[in-house]
Amino acid sequence: MATTTTRVSGAVSRMLEAGQISRVDEATGVLQALVADCPDDGNRATVRRMTRELGGPVMEVIMRCPVCFKDFVAGPGVLYLYPAGSGGGARKAAAGSAKAVKAGAAKGSAKSAKAAKSAKSALGAKLATSAKMAKTAKAATRAAKPAAKGSAKSAKKAGTGRASKGAKKTGRRR
Repeated sequence: MATTTTRVSGAVSRMLEAGQISRVDEATGVLQALVADCPDDGNRATVRRMTRELGGPVMEVIMRCPVCFKDFVAGPGVLYLYPAGSGGGARKAAAGSAKAVKAGAAKGSAKSAKAAKSAKSALGAKLATSAKMAKTAKAATRAAKPAAKGSAKSAKKAGTGRASKGAKKTGRRR
């Protein structure tokens, strides 16, 4: 009878032998953790507990699914690192994306210049409108002040209301 062997990732087996469940990728600085897919619903499950051999290698990893909340034992064959590490293909993809970003930045700068001009003109229109509103508000305030002065004068003549300026200085009321 033929036995089937499961392929275990080199990084996963090294981590299990070292007694670790997470590591920092040297190339990117990203923290990677051991995860496995839930056998019930296929969602990514994280490590809940692990059993070690006297501070040595990890013997058993118990995972918990965040969707169905079931615990299950994950063998080394189903464990993988998340987020995926940076291999040669990832470096090439990153270099290609850097070129695309530079090209997009050149196109984007032309678009942003047009957008800046339109934003500047819109801002100018808003400022002009607010300046007009401020002028009308000042005019309304000026128009209201003489009316208030007139009402204060009439209150003085009638002998009611506020004290005169001279009374304020001496503290006496008229």
